[in-house]
Amino acid sequence: MMQNNNQRSAAALRALLDANVHVLGDMDDDGGNLRIQNGRAHYGTSATPFFSALDVLHQSVDFSQAYLSMPARTLFELLPSAHFVLNPRSIDRQEFSPEFIRQLLDGRYFAAAATPSPPVQQGVQTMAARFKSILSLRKS
Repeated sequence: MMQNNNQRSAAALRALLDANVHVLGDMDDDGGNLRIQNGRAHYGTSATPFFSALDVLHQSVDFSQAYLSMPARTLFELLPSAHFVLNPRSIDRQEFSPEFIRQLLDGRYFAAAATPSPPVQQGVQTMAARFKSILSLRKS
């Protein structure tokens, strides 16, 4: 059972990396200057909110708010030290620490997911339960 949860969690995270997400911000007309808006996570930590779908973004912010769409992998690579919050005003919100993002980008998470230790298995099982909304991400 844990192996199935582990595989689902890894599959959800791979889907997230490949999915187009939306982030509050804008860029110059020539594309030379990108500005991404930060917000606050729990305990006042600075975080970059991003959204799995436009309807989730529009439920969270004013329709006039500028946003950019890009693959999640690109967003994470642009801001390697950022703390991220997926769908921040949703009941399925998920926070990603900079270290976790680095593990996703360099593949360490997926290597550990293939042969996890018992403590990691328990953590992955908990994470898999929290990723049910990510499993239904729509690619655009």
